[in-house]
Amino acid sequence: MRIPHEFELLGDEIILYKDGEGLIVEPVKEPTHLLELLAMLEPIEDDFPDVDAGLPAPDDVRL
Repeated sequence: MRIPHEFELLGDEIILYKDGEGLIVEPVKEPTHLLELLAMLEPIEDDFPDVDAGLPAPDDVRL
């Protein structure tokens, strides 16, 4: 995809996400640390499945 010159962003990396029917493109600030990246994300409202459902009970292990 070609970006018109007037819309070019600084840097070599972007964050791309969907907002309704549109796409949002944001430059990645340098340096990018994981906590900074996570802080920019919207909270997840979905319920996560119970991944332990249907598994047998864990064995009793004595160390």
